[in-house]
Amino acid sequence: MPGLSKKYVLLLIIVQSLLGLPARSQELSGQARNQELFNLFEVSADQEGMFYQPSLTSIRLYAGSAPANLKQLETAIRNNNAGAIGTSSLNLGLNELENDSRDSALSYFKKSQEAFHRINDTRNEARASVYKGFVYYLNLEFESAIKEYNYAASILSENGLDEGMAYIDALIAQSWFASRNFDNSAQWFLKSYKAIVNPDQKSRIGIQLAELAIRNRAYDSAAVYLESANKVFEQSKNTAGQAMVLRDKGIIQMKQLHYDEAIKAFELSEGLSSQLSTAKLLKEAYLKKLTMASLTGDHDLSNKINIIYVQLRDSLDKAEQSRIISSQLM
Repeated sequence: MPGLSKKYVLLLIIVQSLLGLPARSQELSGQARNQELFNLFEVSADQEGMFYQPSLTSIRLYAGSAPANLKQLETAIRNNNAGAIGTSSLNLGLNELENDSRDSALSYFKKSQEAFHRINDTRNEARASVYKGFVYYLNLEFESAIKEYNYAASILSENGLDEGMAYIDALIAQSWFASRNFDNSAQWFLKSYKAIVNPDQKSRIGIQLAELAIRNRAYDSAAVYLESANKVFEQSKNTAGQAMVLRDKGIIQMKQLHYDEAIKAFELSEGLSSQLSTAKLLKEAYLKKLTMASLTGDHDLSNKINIIYVQLRDSLDKAEQSRIISSQLM
């Protein structure tokens, strides 16, 4: 799964910028915990090549520096301070994740989970377990990812700590989706959708439910989720969300062989937020339209469409090449 290291950096930057917490602090508010879990879901749900590579600003990462975290861990081990061991190990796991060193990240997250378990710090034990699940997800070990997410949910529930549960449900749903068990995925996404209160986050889960409905050719059901999400995204001026709605509306039109309407939706989507997946769909729609024009013998239309199609194809080839090169430099 190439090109993901920038996404790790983006995730960590988002968490730091939203929380504004120093590297040593692990006591997150309920809202901050929800946001952190939602960020993990968004990175998981961002299918490879869906968005163009983000342009990252240079700001301090939430995890802090690896040398400082390692020094803190060594001190914590000497003092047998389980809480500090858990915190430092978790931060080191984030450092390693940033560098795409997944095995090392997983080792630190395990150490963190064990330390927090020793002192009955359920919230942070669950947090470490979620990050373990995230690493398994990135390694395409979806069964292990689901196991970790379920464990985190179970210990939170057993201790009456229900905050964040809806977002863990979304992570479970995404893992089922990635393993192509769409029935289970739909069940977990629906559970998450019903529980999430934040309108924009709820609508983002609604996008996933719409796409699952599209897979089942349940276009009317998909349209309900998309319209509901679009109202929220318009009100919050969430152009990325609006772009996803238009993309999915275009997919429905294309599946119904309405290629002109699909092209219009894809172009509007691209105008709001450049997405590699939408550009690919736009190219595919033009190819379908080109094929139809050729079959009907409309050579003038075929020539016009072919020019547009070739331009799109060449542009996408350059974008793909640039994305691959960028990922190799990280």
